[in-house]
Order: sequence, then structure tokens, then C-alpha cells
Amino acid sequence: MKIVFIFDPQQLSDATKDLNVETEVKIKSAIQNWFRNSRIWRVATSRESRRMSSYRSKRRKINIEVAAMINRINSESSVVNQPIEISDNLSTISSDEILNHDDDIVSSQTQLLHCSLENNSQPQHTTGSISFNSIDLVETQDFSITLANWSIDNNINHTAVSKLLRILKPNVMNPENLPLSAKTLLKTPRTIHTTAIGGGNFYYFGVSKKIVHCINEGLTSFQYPIFRNVGIENLITLSISTDGIPIFKSSNIQMWPLLFKIDQALLPKPQVAGIFCGETKPTDLKQFMSEFVREMLTLEKEGLLVNGKKFNVRISCIIADAPARSFIKSIKGHTAYHGCERCIDEGEWQKRIVYSVYSSKLRTDTGFVIQEDKDHHVGISPLVNCTLGMVSQIVLDYMHLACLGVMRKLVFLWLSGPVSVKLSVKQVREVSLRLEKCKTSMPIEFSRKPRSLRDINRFKATEFRTLLLYTGPLVFKGILKEKVYRHFMLFSCAFKVFLSDKVYNSNWLTYGPDDAKHYGKLDYVSAFPFETHLGSIKRMVRGHNLPLEQVVKRVLEKEACEHALQSESNKKCIFSNKQVVIRGTTLKACGNENFALSKATRDSVFVTLDGK
Repeated sequence: MKIVFIFDPQQLSDATKDLNVETEVKIKSAIQNWFRNSRIWRVATSRESRRMSSYRSKRRKINIEVAAMINRINSESSVVNQPIEISDNLSTISSDEILNHDDDIVSSQTQLLHCSLENNSQPQHTTGSISFNSIDLVETQDFSITLANWSIDNNINHTAVSKLLRILKPNVMNPENLPLSAKTLLKTPRTIHTTAIGGGNFYYFGVSKKIVHCINEGLTSFQYPIFRNVGIENLITLSISTDGIPIFKSSNIQMWPLLFKIDQALLPKPQVAGIFCGETKPTDLKQFMSEFVREMLTLEKEGLLVNGKKFNVRISCIIADAPARSFIKSIKGHTAYHGCERCIDEGEWQKRIVYSVYSSKLRTDTGFVIQEDKDHHVGISPLVNCTLGMVSQIVLDYMHLACLGVMRKLVFLWLSGPVSVKLSVKQVREVSLRLEKCKTSMPIEFSRKPRSLRDINRFKATEFRTLLLYTGPLVFKGILKEKVYRHFMLFSCAFKVFLSDKVYNSNWLTYGPDDAKHYGKLDYVSAFPFETHLGSIKRMVRGHNLPLEQVVKRVLEKEACEHALQSESNKKCIFSNKQVVIRGTTLKACGNENFALSKATRDSVFVTLDGK
């Protein structure tokens, strides 16, 4: 079977004169529309080639549009069995199979372009021909799940998904099972019922269902050091975080998601327990936390029965920046005289509040509950009712304190601080040049490569972390004064120790930070994954109308898709089990850690277990 596409409008008119008017118009329109979007400009005459060149960017749509055109002709035309013949001296261009089809459509002897339409035929590649790969027919149900997962992972809006469905529907098996609406495909809820609380609206998703889903997927035996000797069987711990994110630049609308992470999950990743939206942060902490606290109290008391096995649930820690910590603890801010969270020390005014460098009396969990230091509190946090140490289990996150705090301040001092530490323009240029050279040697695991200090005002926390732990000791050597460089190296080495896996069973930790003793390396209680998830929540908002409802629908769509398909698209693991030959040695990566091994110089260096 062959279908002929004619370019000359007069020839098309002559060839279709025996057809009825309605069918003739449809065939003309479909063929000419396809022709204008195809790759024919490469082989047409020079005059027509120049006219078609403006449609070059549309040729990627050729397969889908031709397939849709053929189905429309087959379903709507009742007189397409007559061949359309043309006698022109134009050259013949053969094409591969575009779509498997049972019915004869149109045949021709001499043609500008013909497309073979044989069932189960193999593409035949000929010299000077244009080849179109066939569109495979797939099971509609599996295809719908895969398509829904793809649209959610890539944050495709409903309008685009609906248009794609209308294009794909004619080309799948059992098309009646493939919806035409994105809302049906993604199981989007039609109405969202939010709760009005102080300052805005709130929606609560809950944590129990997501814990059950995680248990069914499988758990690890991981436990933080603080829980290893508590004697609780089948313990599941949750890391909690919250922070505010501005949604629009033109208004004060902001969201405060309540996030959690299951520490024993195979792939621990932040999830949304609840979300608040308003023009300010929640004005009533009790209303904001009430549903979460109520559910946690039930889980702590009764546990969670899954597949005949009882699991105990506890909060392991709360991870947040200083303003968010003071908010959920109902204490004074970090700029107050009694704002220190770890010791009872009254700050002094030195153009700002400065706390003593010497240790004062340490705060305790019991002292916090009974409000031993009245000047430290502004209210009673609802979290005191949970099994949670309000001092020991609310960690001081190193992302905000070390990366965006101390490291950022050090760099700005070196660039624009006092003359005693300030770098010259030539030195700054040399540091920037060294950073640029490091770019080609950074492994693929680093999401942001080093860049010039000219962009220091736009550096993200992960870039300051890279500067602190990896590139800083190299690029600042010989540039900073010896005393300043030694000071920086002490700071860098200290955090390399805090972020290491191998030092937390040593007696040195008796004198180390409390968070390191309680939770192991500080990356376990870092705000980095939560901050990344906040960005993904912000991207869920696609318009100014009802932003909270938009985010809730996107989250519920994702949950529905995860139940239908165990999606692994959020895995950050880039592990490959392929063998790689590096420097004459054949290596095979094994395990499931997040790493890459390749022939590229930047990804071919590693340390073995014996330290070589």
C-alpha cells in the first residue's frame, strides 16, 4: 500500500476531481499541512525549497502529524479507495513505514513522496531517501501510567499533556482506554478543601499513609547514634523541616511547607506533610502544627500495624534555619539578648548582639519544657507534647551556619573587608582563574561547577560548601596571608572531620559538637535536600490564581502516580555496573552508592578500601 503526497495545488485539484467536495477539502488540507511541516524542503526544487525553509523547526513533529493525518483520512473519508495519480517529472522519494494500518488508502505510480504502509514491515533504507521510524503500538494502560509519570517528573502543564494525548490517542492499542484530558490521566482532584488558620490557609496531607508505602517498598536498618541504645523495636524515625518560600515577585504570597523524611527509607527523600499559604508566615503556631502533632502523638502511643507487624514511630530531629527554629520552638530570635539555643547566655550590644565565646550554662531538654529561662521563650510550642528533645534534637544546620554563614562571610571579608585581610584585584583575578581551571576536573557528582569570584553575590550554598571543603584549600594557597590561610584551613579541616564517616566512634567526640555525637556526620542532618525540595514545590505553582490549591493538586497527582508505578525517576544515583578500562585496568563498579566511574579524567579517580 502506498500514499501519495502532491505539492502542486493544480495537480491535487485534478487528481481529486472525482471525490466529493467535503472529502476533497479534507485531503487537500491534511496533505498540504503535512507537507509544509515536513523535511521535503531538502529535496524539492530550489524555488519551493526556499519557501519551505521557514518551516525547518517544525520537522520534528513529522511522525506524529502524519500518523494522525492518516487516521483522520481513514476514519472520515469513504471514497479514498481510488488512487490519486499524477504525471510529473518530479523525482521519486521513498520513505519508511510510518504507521501500521489494515486498510488501503491511496496508491500511485509516479509521485513526489510515497510512504509504505504495510503491516509489520521493516524500514528499508535507500540512498537519498527520507526515513521515518514507525510508531510502536503499546498497551494503553501501561502507556498511560508511563505518560503520567513522565509528565509529573518533568512538571508538564495540563494544557500540553492534553494536546499530547489528542495526538497519541489514534496510535495506541485500545484508544478508548487512553483519556483525552490531563486531569483524567493524572487523577487530578476536582476540589480541594483547605482550612483557614491565622494568616492564610492550610492543607494537611498526613504522614501515616506515606510511612506505610515506604514500609511496603522496604526499609534499611539505619539508625542515628542517639537512637541505637533506646531499646525500641522496629523503630522508624522522621526528620522534620519547615521554612518559608516566596512564590511571586510581585506580591507577598508565601508558603510554609511542613516537610518530613523517613530516615530508614531505601531512598530517603523529603515529602510534604502539610502546607500553609498566606501573605505572612503562620500567625498561630498551634493551628499550624496541630494536625501533625495530633497524628504523631497517635503514632507514638499506638504505633503503626503493617502486614501484621507493629512499627514504632518517633521524630528524630528538626532541621531548619534560625528564624524557622525560633518560630517552631516559640522562642526569641537569634538576634535577641536571650536568643542562644544551646546555652543560657545574655548577649551584649556591640552594634549588634554578640554572645560570649566562653561556654555558659548549657540548656537542657527538661529546662526548656519547664521554661527555666523565662526570657528565652515567647510561648509554648505544641511540639513539647511529642517525644522530642527541644534542645538536643533540634539541630543547628551547617548549610546555613557554615556555608551561607561563616564561609560566605570569610569570602566577603577577603574581597571587601579591612586592608589587613583584603585581597588585591590581581589576587582576586588569580583566584578566579584557578577556580575556572578546576571546572574541568570536578567529578559529575558536583551539581554546580566552580565559577569566578565575580559572581560571588549569586553563589549558592552548595558552591560555598565546595569552596570550603574542596577547592578553597587549593585556590587560596599562596594568595591569602599565611596566618589567614592557616585560620581558613583549620575551619576547613574541622568540617571535613564533621562530615566524615570514620570518626564518630572515637573518644574525640566527647569534646565535639553535640549534633555530631547524636547524629553522626552532619550531612545526615543537613538542610540541603529539604531546600532542594522547597524549590520543586515552588515550581509547582503555574499561575497566580489559588497557588495553594495548585500545589496540593500536584502533590496528590504525584502520590496517585507513585501508587500505580513504583517510580525511580527521583533517584539521584548515577551508578552504572558497566565495566570500564582505566589506565589498562578493567574495573567494574559495584554497590549502590551515588557515584560514577568513567574514562573521563574527572570521573576516573577513586580511593579503594585500603586507602590506595
